[in-house]
Amino acid sequence: MLVQLRRRAKEIGRTVSEAIQYFAMERCVVSLAWNELRSSFQSGREVVASYRVGISLLLFNATAPFCKLLVYRDGLELRVQYNRFFLPYAELSSPLSLEGLLSGTILLKSRLPGVPETIRIHSPKAAAILEMMKTGRVV
Repeated sequence: MLVQLRRRAKEIGRTVSEAIQYFAMERCVVSLAWNELRSSFQSGREVVASYRVGISLLLFNATAPFCKLLVYRDGLELRVQYNRFFLPYAELSSPLSLEGLLSGTILLKSRLPGVPETIRIHSPKAAAILEMMKTGRVV
């Protein structure tokens, strides 16, 4: 990977350190823009609420603003960098709420194909998100 990075840095006329900063910034900007684009899950659904949250999937952690949670009346959409998951409420086991010092955590378990089995959503508004998931309306 270092050889590829050196080659790429030479192509754009930068040092390796500058190339790392450039590619990191490019990845951040593209990821943020990708999360704002309309997804196929949105067609025919009304977004009840939208949140910037932190998410833990398997051994991967991503923080806000790189994660977005969209709440619909029939399920949740998680946008994590370049991945999008739709979780229908009917397919989720009852979500658990864990209160932390600075933020709360919602623990979701799913058996949907292509979706991680355990998902943790971290947000200071975890209680409101959990209530919205249960009632399907903004609290």
